[in-house]
Amino acid sequence: MKTIKYFFLVAAMVNVAACADNHKVVAQSAITVDVLQASIQCGGNAVDVNARWIANAAQLESFSRQHNLTIADVVDFAQSMVLLVEMGEKPTLGYRLGLAEQEAQVIEGRVEVALEWLEPPKDMMVGQMMTSPCILLKLARDRYQEVRVKDRLGNQKVTLSIPTF
Repeated sequence: MKTIKYFFLVAAMVNVAACADNHKVVAQSAITVDVLQASIQCGGNAVDVNARWIANAAQLESFSRQHNLTIADVVDFAQSMVLLVEMGEKPTLGYRLGLAEQEAQVIEGRVEVALEWLEPPKDMMVGQMMTSPCILLKLARDRYQEVRVKDRLGNQKVTLSIPTF
């Protein structure tokens, strides 16, 4: 009798595992994401999380000059796109954005970019100064229609459609 109970228990566990495995989302491909620049002071007007595309070399140069950023990489806009992600206004120093994973997964026509949303520890003494952290990312062009920016835990922060520039 115990043998039959164990048999059904094992069969049920295998069945549950097989069902759970069927619902996994498998990445269709991956693209490289590079950080062009990150800053604690982008001076944007975004109060909350925001993202936008930089369409060409002239816009990138203008943004860099306006925010006193140095972009070392040359961007071939025929092969790559530039995404600006802003954390929004913050009341103190210690906030910043960083790249969590250099490869972004392309899943069902959508690329998912993971960023580190870094905040100062609650008990840390920090300077009182309005900051506006941002990160400029270079993404390889591929067959996707949407970019989702998420934190390391997978929480979605912002979604953008791919422009036609």
